[in-house]
Amino acid sequence: TQMLESMVENPRPTRAEASDVANAILDGTDGIMLSAETASGNYPIEAVETMARIACYTEEHYGAFRPPARVSIRSASVVANALARVASSVAEELGCKLIIAFTESGTTAHLLSTYRPRAPIAAVTYNPDTYRRLGLWWGVMPVKSEFADTTDEMITKGETLLKTQGLIATGDTVLMLAGQSHTAGATNMLRVHTIS
Repeated sequence: TQMLESMVENPRPTRAEASDVANAILDGTDGIMLSAETASGNYPIEAVETMARIACYTEEHYGAFRPPARVSIRSASVVANALARVASSVAEELGCKLIIAFTESGTTAHLLSTYRPRAPIAAVTYNPDTYRRLGLWWGVMPVKSEFADTTDEMITKGETLLKTQGLIATGDTVLMLAGQSHTAGATNMLRVHTIS
């Protein structure tokens, strides 16, 4: 927080502050925040715009600077961790438009995030608590879905929802991770899928 502290009083950050934001992105941080800059500062909109501009520019030019994964999610199963690692590699090799993680607890999306795939991650969940947490992780877009009785129904509903939101289109290649529906930690399926 307070990464652009000088913007409480000034419309532009110092070079050191801009570098701090960029370096946080390059270090692989999941999130960056402002505090006084927006709560009581004289330039709250400019502070948000500046931070977003620095973050977007840095991410666009991230390329070879992606740090190695730091996997230390204790609740993750060995299978889910292996699938997340493989999914990141497969998505990059196949040029997938999107990685879709159907998740009850958010752990699958969190694991995927630690591997920093180039493809964005759409984390689809019906759980409102999980949905609220999903936006905290690097590269994860939370998507709220309806409850589904089976894994196949969950995938069908998710695909329809993502098409409606414009995140995928007919002909796109995506990578899907899912498991037994309604069971946290049960991710055991990886599917390469072309949207029809």
